[in-house]
Amino acid sequence: MHLIDYEQLKIENTNLNEKIEERNEELLKLRKKATTTIHILTHVKEKLEFIRNENSSLQRQVGTMEETLTALRDKLNHSKRERDHFANENIHMREKMPMIGSEDLLLDYEVRKKEIEACRISIVDLTNKHHQLIQWISTHQPLLDTMQASVV
Repeated sequence: MHLIDYEQLKIENTNLNEKIEERNEELLKLRKKATTTIHILTHVKEKLEFIRNENSSLQRQVGTMEETLTALRDKLNHSKRERDHFANENIHMREKMPMIGSEDLLLDYEVRKKEIEACRISIVDLTNKHHQLIQWISTHQPLLDTMQASVV
């Protein structure tokens, strides 16, 4: 019976050794898996830190861009107000001076302006000629008076 017990124990021992071997292999796989998981976790943590830094940098850039955008919007609004002011001023000026918008009126104005200038020059010339004639008459008046007296 001892031999049977011994054989039985030997078989059980072999089975248990196989189970131990399987468990050791599973343990080794789990250790490799744990090591791999730790490496992945470390990589993910490093990537998370990098992404956080990049995110904060991008948030600063967004803040700067928003400030620039706000400044540009203010400038645009100011420019629009100036444009509207100038448009209203232009309308007001056109109401005061209707010739500005009409090319025919402007051409007629230019023609009349040239005619008036020519008339002024003519007036100056005629005034000078009138003064010359008055001087001639005043210098020759005694002669004319003596001629008239001799004729009568």
